[in-house]
Amino acid sequence: MSRDASRLHNLQNEALVATGAALLAVQSAEKVIKLCMQWVIQREGEPLDYEKIVTQEKNETKKTMGYFLAKLRLRVDLNPKFDELLLSFLERRNRLAHDILSVDGIGFNTIEKLRSTIVWMNTLTRQANSIQDVFLGLARAWAKQVGFPFDDLDPPMMSKIDEIYVPLVDELFWKKGSS
Repeated sequence: MSRDASRLHNLQNEALVATGAALLAVQSAEKVIKLCMQWVIQREGEPLDYEKIVTQEKNETKKTMGYFLAKLRLRVDLNPKFDELLLSFLERRNRLAHDILSVDGIGFNTIEKLRSTIVWMNTLTRQANSIQDVFLGLARAWAKQVGFPFDDLDPPMMSKIDEIYVPLVDELFWKKGSS
């Protein structure tokens, strides 16, 4: 194998790993967003019970991430910078899921496109991780407020969430109409 072919092969592997990492990060962020929409940011006047949770999960199984983010915006006002991050994340997430090769500069067949792909995927991974941390902070703040046990997760990670993200909740999310 020539030196250029070897370099191309190594970058292809790196791009595929970055793509897999981005996909996993996106899925984790989506799960936390959906959890918050179901438990934390509920519709006014609709206390949850087991039957409502089961019905809601059944009805929302095939709903898109755009649906959940639109629902979020109907229920709370968001810090504009955080909302921009959510919009960028959604755009990138949809591109990854539906047509990644339509993104300018993305590809798996040249060194230049592979480098762009790696940067693009790493950006999406960082966005997903940041969003996941914010929503974990929201879930953690809610759990403490209502006395819900939420302590069985990774202690170092929860320590970071408690220290950095729980205090940001009031700066990122506001009760609808109170901003």
